[in-house]
Amino acid sequence: MNKLTTVTLAILMGGLPFVASAGELSEARIKELVYEAIRENPDIIMEAVAILQQREDEAQASATQSILSDQRAALERDPNAPVLGNPDGDVTVVEFFDYNCPYCKRAMTEVQALLEADADVRLVYREWPVLGEGSVFASPSTGGPGAGEIRRVPPGADGFPGPGRRSIRSSHRKRSGP
Repeated sequence: MNKLTTVTLAILMGGLPFVASAGELSEARIKELVYEAIRENPDIIMEAVAILQQREDEAQASATQSILSDQRAALERDPNAPVLGNPDGDVTVVEFFDYNCPYCKRAMTEVQALLEADADVRLVYREWPVLGEGSVFASPSTGGPGAGEIRRVPPGADGFPGPGRRSIRSSHRKRSGP
């Protein structure tokens, strides 16, 4: 808080018990004094908003940390999730991917470089088919090709091409008829 804000609030709050005890300060007068202080120093509002935002950010971070702590084992140690790198590595990276995601495919080069550079990295793949029906169809975990199979590595892990949109569409047409 800046000095003017501190002084203003100290005067308002410091004088309140004395005046209030004398019964001379009505609720309307308190509001008037507060509005006057805000008009004289509008930065008070911005400071209050910043404090509120900081509290909300801290609460969100705490909730996120709690969820991650509670769900960490499920994310990192699922026996059905493919694992690359050192299965007993001291650092675990969890990568969420979609078989049709071009960014996931591009990131695979960097991920491979990480695995080659550090023998203690354990990479866990988590399917997250978010790019539409084609992605859901491509994912074995959602009933797509290879449903029920446990894959040790994602398809095409060497370059992560995955099944691609055309093959998904043509596979779907073959399964569902003409």
